[in-house]
Amino acid sequence: MNLSISIKKKKFSQRFVYKNTVNTFGTTILQLNLDIMTQHVFIIGAKSLGAYGGYETFVSKLVELHKNNSEIKYHIACKANGEGSRNEKEFSNVKILSKNEFELNKVHCFKIVTPKIGPAAAIYYDVTALKYCVKYIKENNINNPIIYILASRIGPFMPYFYKKIHSLGGRVFLNPDGHE
Repeated sequence: MNLSISIKKKKFSQRFVYKNTVNTFGTTILQLNLDIMTQHVFIIGAKSLGAYGGYETFVSKLVELHKNNSEIKYHIACKANGEGSRNEKEFSNVKILSKNEFELNKVHCFKIVTPKIGPAAAIYYDVTALKYCVKYIKENNINNPIIYILASRIGPFMPYFYKKIHSLGGRVFLNPDGHE
């Protein structure tokens, strides 16, 4: 049996998790685990982690600045193919999580495959990345996520995603193109 109690404290939450476990003598005991909640930040709009352009440089410097901060967990959308994409195996300390996910310097990266549809590929990339974020947040029960969108290419789709993300307790920040 698991019992979870949440207490709001400053920016982050603390969650106390009580669970029954059985020790080596077969006796049920109650354990208390204190879990300091991490602020999850999802970044969409950069093509990769690396020096391709302004957004990519901004994201690389941001995650580098916070690489030792255990209170922030970054999730970065990366292009899996096409212009600006990078093969994660180019990096030295990469950990492959799955076919479309890897971790680099404690940053969770998820790859988005984009079809060759010209300029509309950027819109497809952003919408698909937002769908991934919503799904990931739901599946991992992430509290108070932040979604930071680098560019305003998907204006007509934003009301739908704002509603979804806000219903999950998340916040959305939009960085208009060129103001990074």
